[in-house]
Amino acid sequence: KMMGLNAVDVSSDLLREIAAMARTTTEEETISLLRAEWRPCVMGAWIATTKRGNDVADAVSMALMRSLGSLTAPPLAIAAVTLVEARALPALIHYYAEDIEHGYGSTGIIQAATQYLAENYDVENPLGAPDARSVEAFADLLDIAQILLVS
Repeated sequence: KMMGLNAVDVSSDLLREIAAMARTTTEEETISLLRAEWRPCVMGAWIATTKRGNDVADAVSMALMRSLGSLTAPPLAIAAVTLVEARALPALIHYYAEDIEHGYGSTGIIQAATQYLAENYDVENPLGAPDARSVEAFADLLDIAQILLVS
């Protein structure tokens, strides 16, 4: 239910359950999820938004760079901008190039992520401006990360 852009449509009860689970999930468990296949990786991405460790940040970047598309890329992009911050730019650029080459379908979200970094950190956005729909979807997903962090 949390893959791709679906997180914005889940119930507040489910978000509270995920937030509670994230509080008890260790960094090592989070990294393991991020290294797994796409379903656990999606949950690892959302859990990572509640963590602050460098090892988790590195695992988020690596997961984003090996992502194969729109099921994992949006949650990983959110984890990247919230946890890795400006250091996420190379991973976002790498994923974007792969997405363009293979047509994975998340270029707009990645452009929104790089735009977010450019607006909030001292970095350039090399990917250009995203369309309005992608900006809105990215903002909605960022809200989910905030809910998980404070729940």
